[in-house]
Amino acid sequence: MLENEINASRQVNTQLSFALYGAANRMARLHKPFLAPLGLTFPQYLVVLELLGKTPQSVGELGAKLGMDTGTITPLLKRLASAGMVTRTRDHADERRVLVDLTEAAEALRHDICDVTDQIKTACQLTDEGANELRATLEALARPASNSINDSPTLKETPMNIAIIGAGYIGATLAQKLVANGHQVKLANSKGPESIQDLAQGIGAVAVSKEEAVKNVEVIILSIPFARYPELAGLFSDVPEDVVVIDTSNYYPFRDGNITEVDEGKPEGVWVSEQIGRPVVKAWNAVLAETLVSKGTAAGTPGRIALPVAGDDEKAKGIALRLVDATGFDALDAGTLAESWRHQPGTPGYCTELTLDELPAALAAADQQRAPQNRDALRKQVTSAEVPVTHDERVTLNREMTA
Repeated sequence: MLENEINASRQVNTQLSFALYGAANRMARLHKPFLAPLGLTFPQYLVVLELLGKTPQSVGELGAKLGMDTGTITPLLKRLASAGMVTRTRDHADERRVLVDLTEAAEALRHDICDVTDQIKTACQLTDEGANELRATLEALARPASNSINDSPTLKETPMNIAIIGAGYIGATLAQKLVANGHQVKLANSKGPESIQDLAQGIGAVAVSKEEAVKNVEVIILSIPFARYPELAGLFSDVPEDVVVIDTSNYYPFRDGNITEVDEGKPEGVWVSEQIGRPVVKAWNAVLAETLVSKGTAAGTPGRIALPVAGDDEKAKGIALRLVDATGFDALDAGTLAESWRHQPGTPGYCTELTLDELPAALAAADQQRAPQNRDALRKQVTSAEVPVTHDERVTLNREMTA
């Protein structure tokens, strides 16, 4: 009897995975006759549908929401751009990001595209209630809280209270990843908690004011435009000295204006520390936004990307190293804060997606005099391109022009 039960459990048609695979294939086939008149494939339809809900969005943001890596979504976007459905432009506030927006031609199809969902529900004989229940079940399977690729048993055993100030792409992505690792995260920005309520709720964080964010936490991550750090000068007056402060920012004169001390060679992390009156650890500054979203992997994965972490307090730096690992990247102790210039923009260790074996040599090869020239030359190369530079092309450029 037991042997019969075991054999039955091994039959393909009894497997949950087989049922899900079959349902996914059927969904793609069901959509085809409705999408063909619109000139869209099923994956392209998903991209356009997401953009109809919110535009513009970055390539990495779209990939994260749709479960597509860069290698999958980039060709999709190229084909949609060729078909006149989307545009791709470099974000002037953060040149590391490519923003995707819908064209007027795509907007004109809004009603037809949104109507496809109702047609599919009818074809599947689903009520609204049944559709909602099915969606909830599938979403739970797609994003199980206990199956993050960045799970860290050590961090899971010791959840931390973390504040993130800055709810842009880097800050929001870090919040999402750290929540997934079991941490309690408060998220704040310059516009007030109401402006990020939906964002915070969607990733499991709590939207608060900057003043509330820094209370009763163990770690504060700062992810704001570089030139705005002086605005935080009085924020840390009542924050205990043992609270770890991590800076993720980078200095770009085209966006931040010229800051004489930094232009003359003061490391960016040192300047930030002086502005806020607190020692900081420099982390997550040397990673492209799309890399942070889609290229994190589990510890021990061959070819895992490494990120540098610099700071003067060994305990604080140790916590930052663990948190970087929890977000999906090997963490390398890159020395003191004074040495953090070695992974600023324009250096071989900045946004070049190197492994833990490769990164030390890149940091050692950094040239402090050349770095600003490389930074500005890279930006000129990217912004003057006739078509937006893809993520992989950007990584290649970073490697070639800083070598």
